[in-house]
Amino acid sequence: DENPDISYTEALGELRTRSILNALSCSADELLCDELERAEYTYISEITHILEDCSSHELMIITDTIQALKSSLRKQNITRVK
Repeated sequence: DENPDISYTEALGELRTRSILNALSCSADELLCDELERAEYTYISEITHILEDCSSHELMIITDTIQALKSSLRKQNITRVK
C-alpha cells in the first residue's frame, strides 16, 4: 500500500524546489554544484556561457590568465578535492 502522505510530501517538495529554481533562474545542478561530486560539467557550462560574447583577443588573454592561474595553483600544491 502506498502512503498518500509521502506522495503528497514528495510532490510538495518538488514544487517548492522548482519554484526556488525558477525564482533564481538556475538549474538544480547550478544551485548545488558545490555539493556535487562531479560538478565539472556545471562549471564548464558556466565558463562557456561567460565566454560566449568575447572577442578573439579577449579569449586569448583569458586563456593565458587561466593557464597561469592553473600553473600557480599546482605550484602552490593546491590540490583538487575529489
